[in-house]
Formats: sequence, structure tokens, C-alpha cells
Amino acid sequence: MVTAMIADPQYTWIGNRVCLGTCTLICHDGSIQVLYQRHGLRIDRIGPIIIHDDVFVGEGAIVLGGTTIGEGSIIGAGSVLRKSVPPGSVVMGNPAKVVAKVDDLIRFWEAESMQFPWAELIARREGVFDAAMEPELCRLRQEYFFKGMQ
Repeated sequence: MVTAMIADPQYTWIGNRVCLGTCTLICHDGSIQVLYQRHGLRIDRIGPIIIHDDVFVGEGAIVLGGTTIGEGSIIGAGSVLRKSVPPGSVVMGNPAKVVAKVDDLIRFWEAESMQFPWAELIARREGVFDAAMEPELCRLRQEYFFKGMQ
């Protein structure tokens, strides 16, 4: 079971068809506690997280407060996001940066997928998982990836 950690759900807005990997969403900055104890500072460091429709946030990503993720974007695994992301962007890294547009990624992945020996099965598959096809897909993938290995 995939579980995202949403530290401040009251300041987090998540749109439709959003897929969150095992990521962390944090709207507050906990360091203000230390600043209060050491310096007597009475400040607030908090910002909303807004995730628009059709967004994917990968495994281990951290999204910090004050961030808006635009519609149709992909946030790569392990990314640390502290700035807003334009719609349709592919974002990766620490700090996270836009590395591509989703439209470009789609074209690349479609071309790459057509080269696999199991491309015909993928073309017939309904959705991203078909239990009836999975054993044959798994067999073909293992044969392709590990051919000649003992």
C-alpha cells in the first residue's frame, strides 16, 4: 500500500486524478521552534501546497509549503520541491528543476515503448495493468532484461 505523508492536511489542496507515491507534503517550517527558543523570535513560516489535476508525485519526493504544482505535471522520485511548477512540466532533483515538458516525455516514451518485444501486448492492454496479460509481460521483460545472465 502506497502512503503519502501529509503533515498539514488543513493547508493542502489536492485536485482530481492525482497520484501520490510514498512522498511527503509539509506546509510548515519546524525550525521556527528552535528560533523561538534560541532568539525569542515569534514568527510563522507556513504556506499552502496546491496540487492541480492529473499530477504524479514520485517516491520519496518532498513538497514544501508555498508550492503549487500545475496541472498535468510529473514530479520525479526523490525530488525536493520548494518552488511552484508550471502546468505540464517534468520536474526532478534537489532542488527540483523543470527538466522537460510532459508532451516531450510522452513522445520519447512512446517511441521507446515501440522498440520493446512486448509492444504489441501493451498496445492491446486496457489501462496500465491487465492481470491476464501480466504473466506473459513479466516473462518477456525478464527474458529481455536478463538475457544471457546466469
